Amino acid sequence: MELHGQIIYGFNFKLYREDKDVLLQLYAYFTGDVALCKHYEIDLRKGLFLSGKTGVGKTCHMKLVRQF
Repeated sequence: MELHGQIIYGFNFKLYREDKDVLLQLYAYFTGDVALCKHYEIDLRKGLFLSGKTGVGKTCHMKLVRQF
């Protein structure tokens, strides 16, 4: 994912350790990984809601998980 981010956003793009759980949850949701969804208590029958201030990476993360 970091390589894909560097292709989109440039060589200085970096994924942070703090984002690991968020990215894993997005991965679980979009791939439908039942075991991972169960671990994170994600209900695949429900939609997705992202919130946060401007510039925290919502759009960036969504563009990265499009590859799944």
